Amino acid sequence: MTEPITQPLVSVMIPYYNCKDYIAETIESVEKQTYTVVEIIVVNDGSSENHASYLTDLLRDKPHIRLLHQTNKGVSAARNKAAAHAAGQYFVFLDADDVIGERYIELAVGCFQEHPDLALVYPATELFDGATGLFTPPAYRTYRDLLMWNTFPTPSVHKAEDYRRINGFNESLATHEDWDYWIRLLQNNDRVCKLPEVLYFYRKRRDNTSLMDGLRENPEKVVQDWQKVYWNNEAVFLKNNLGYFDLINKINQMERDLNMNKDNSVPESESLQPDCLPAKLAKGEPLSVGIVLRTTKNRLPFLKRALDSITNQSYPEWKLLVVNDAGSADDIDRMVQPYQSAFPDRLAVIHLAENKGTAEAANTGLLNLDTDLAVFHDDDDSWSPDFLLRTVQVYRNVKNKLPSIGGVVCHANRVIEEVEGHLILTKHVENFNQHIGTGLLSLREAARGNFIIPLIGFVFELAAARKTELFDAGLPVLSDWDFCLKFMLQQDVWLQSETLAFVHYREKNYDEYQKNSSTDLAEAALYRVYLENKWLRNDIRKENASIGMVMNLWGK
Repeated sequence: MTEPITQPLVSVMIPYYNCKDYIAETIESVEKQTYTVVEIIVVNDGSSENHASYLTDLLRDKPHIRLLHQTNKGVSAARNKAAAHAAGQYFVFLDADDVIGERYIELAVGCFQEHPDLALVYPATELFDGATGLFTPPAYRTYRDLLMWNTFPTPSVHKAEDYRRINGFNESLATHEDWDYWIRLLQNNDRVCKLPEVLYFYRKRRDNTSLMDGLRENPEKVVQDWQKVYWNNEAVFLKNNLGYFDLINKINQMERDLNMNKDNSVPESESLQPDCLPAKLAKGEPLSVGIVLRTTKNRLPFLKRALDSITNQSYPEWKLLVVNDAGSADDIDRMVQPYQSAFPDRLAVIHLAENKGTAEAANTGLLNLDTDLAVFHDDDDSWSPDFLLRTVQVYRNVKNKLPSIGGVVCHANRVIEEVEGHLILTKHVENFNQHIGTGLLSLREAARGNFIIPLIGFVFELAAARKTELFDAGLPVLSDWDFCLKFMLQQDVWLQSETLAFVHYREKNYDEYQKNSSTDLAEAALYRVYLENKWLRNDIRKENASIGMVMNLWGK
């Protein structure tokens, strides 16, 4: 005799907060499911008395529905409370004003039974009530698509064991909590199935009282939660070659969707300014400086000197991001650990598994800062203890008089040194860019060559840098010159005649990792011509004169 096939239980969980006008329709859509092995759990998330009373009265004659109560803690906490009491093999989280089609659970369970390795099943979605039409988020093709945007509706069907494996919803998030949830849930298994039939109906309320409508009054919360999702899952984003700035445009889109501005647009210059830089300048508030320290293999003696140079700064408002370009993670972590202990909230490390070069390491750093200003500090260079203090002071003073200023570069010395074992010996010191005096830096002068703006001495607005094409990963040398020129196409740079930074050179190649670009003159000459051609070609294509003309006609 054949044993009957046991159908798995599906738990449908509904968080409820002041939603008496819609909850009956939502519950009815679950009760009408063609798949009947379903439990329904409703969590009253601290609703006001009249809404709570309505819910109690509605469910009085529905003993098959479990009603739980909690003080108002938000939708994530309500879902987690329901899940703690759920017995189903599959979970569905349904908001209290939405509706699911009658065959939704039946078809979803069928997908899981045919393909047990699936992680998630989701339906096509349609808007109803205050708006109509298909709701079409970007299509899901790979896990990376999910990282770029939330591609799944909240009531997607998934396994209870996966909920428990990732410890449910992040209760610190009032928005984007479902995006964060799907990112974690699908990290190790991204197999999903979309039901082509419209089986989820997403209500657009006519009275504009939905959660998203309410968030229009608090757009900062939307952006803060979005940033939390990124930082909480930063390793996953970086593993998929996505940095913070890759997703900035998504914030802009959210702002437009929420009508944050009266003209329904977001000025790009404002949306890209971390921590509201113009407002900070106006109020005289301290400006934060993000430091990107690039390092790689076999450079620990240099790295220690660089860390000392940074942590001894007299200016306190800095954050340091060490980007390890495929060096030994254990060795670098051991080197950095004492500094992290001394500055626990100001120092972080990103380890790149594969060697990507200094340009990609620089981009990784820029994409993961959250400060007002930024500066690069290579692992073999150094600063005067007052470097940050003076450059930030000068930036403030000049910016107030000349708003086009986007950065300050100081004078630097070139330090010629040799390495003997673990010792670094200084041979002599010479000027680097002292031939240029204090004042507005000429773009024409900067286009002459890579001898005016040493990255170690250049403090710049992070938002302005992110509007450039960043560093050209195709350039093994001179990518810093190319970056500075692109920056100066947007904003002015002020040169301050104080020697506060030190560019260290080694005239001998000790090994592949201790070498310095001063020994690669032939390569530098090659890529100088490459850059001249690149910029001139760009000018010719656009039929106008720009940096390329300056580069190629200077002194000829």
